[in-house]
Amino acid sequence: MYEPVLYSSVGGLDVLAEQLHEILRLMIRPYISVRIVPAGRALTGDFTMLSFAKYEPMAYVEGLNSALFLDDRASISLYSKVLEKPPAPPAEASEMIPRQA
Repeated sequence: MYEPVLYSSVGGLDVLAEQLHEILRLMIRPYISVRIVPAGRALTGDFTMLSFAKYEPMAYVEGLNSALFLDDRASISLYSKVLEKPPAPPAEASEMIPRQA
């Protein structure tokens, strides 16, 4: 999650608070890990890195009118570099969210 989203009140402050509380509720699940990418980090657009126990990693890239699943090594390397400086770990992320809610 990109940090500025924590401060964007699209729909009003009540909507923002409810959305952030929902994220906190979901973070209780052991298979959901929320990381916050610091503001100011250069991003190329929305993407999700997917990792699996039995399969090679993939990057899911969203565009305005399309989406791609990339699994070639060059693409995985490129998108992994964006995340080289680790985002806030889940424990820190959960502490950042309530301050905005």
